Amino acid sequence: NSNPFTVEVSVLPNLIITNPAAVCATGTVDLTAAGTTNGSTAGLTYTYWANAAATVALANASDVAIGGTYYIKGTTAEGCSVVKPVIVSFLPIPTAILSGGGIICEGSNKTLTVTLAGTPPFQLVYTNGTVSTTVNSIASNTYQFTVAPLANTTYTITSVTDANCSNTGTSASATINVEQAIPG
Repeated sequence: NSNPFTVEVSVLPNLIITNPAAVCATGTVDLTAAGTTNGSTAGLTYTYWANAAATVALANASDVAIGGTYYIKGTTAEGCSVVKPVIVSFLPIPTAILSGGGIICEGSNKTLTVTLAGTPPFQLVYTNGTVSTTVNSIASNTYQFTVAPLANTTYTITSVTDANCSNTGTSASATINVEQAIPG
């Protein structure tokens, strides 16, 4: 006795992953953005995972703040699925160190040195507490400027920007104390 029956075989979906562009370390990445799976089989349902076995769910797939390899699972309406890795990268934020403070005599000047870390060209904003100065197109990792304060002054870097990112959280500073001239 035999009964004919039909077996329907579903084809595995085509899951195409495009790693998102690297963002600054202070930002986040949205793995659920359409561009991440653009070109995949239409109609897939996507889930996001922290491991290749797709057993540990990624709770914040639209707001990933830590670089690494994550996994996207694309599932068809018939239940067929494919899991592929996606790499999240972050760019370091630029930093600045200001040195050269100290004591000068009234009427003298002093050279301050800014040591920059990041990818040139840099933009730098510093203040003397009253006036802010912006310096653009710094091509190297060291920048120097000369100051001639009339009174004790603290110079503070308020922001530094490199070719990729900005850092407004820097507060590198150097203080110059001015010794008044001794009367004759």
